Amino acid sequence: MADEPPYEIGYGRPPKRTQFQPGICPNTRGRPRGRNKPLPYDTVLGREATIVEDGVRKKVTADVAFLHYLINEGLAKDGPLRSLALRALQKPQATATKPKTQLVVYTCYAQDGEVDKPMRNLGMAHLLDSYRPTAKLVIEPWLVQAALARLGDRPLTIAEQETIVAATRKPHKVDWPEWWEVRIF
Repeated sequence: MADEPPYEIGYGRPPKRTQFQPGICPNTRGRPRGRNKPLPYDTVLGREATIVEDGVRKKVTADVAFLHYLINEGLAKDGPLRSLALRALQKPQATATKPKTQLVVYTCYAQDGEVDKPMRNLGMAHLLDSYRPTAKLVIEPWLVQAALARLGDRPLTIAEQETIVAATRKPHKVDWPEWWEVRIF
């Protein structure tokens, strides 16, 4: 020790007595709890959100709603968010391929004559005013459209057409065939 030059105290060279001593931990309490909590992706992204598109309310997952928000905000303003939104819109178009179809088998058992629950579970029908004992079950427009497509050119009678229109949830959303005679208001 006598051979070492004297230790100069200055900028970046604190006194030896105030430096951390070897083998002694200066953080006696340890790292505070909860500093590195993971983000709650599962709880947030698993939720449903309601968005309004062209005056129509839709229920989507939170991640889809967030993407809609980013794109809408990006296109509304000028700046880096706009270029990001435009790139996000162009990317799916550039890599667009035929979507893979997946067969989904859904087996549900209805009790004697009870058809409304399986149809509602499959998204094929909707129960209007479900708290009343006289609630009306209406068929979704996409199902009516598919059923009419299967008919082909075989026309229905006026009474059958009126029944179908009355049972359709949103008849104005259905692309009715050319031979259809009943007016939809």
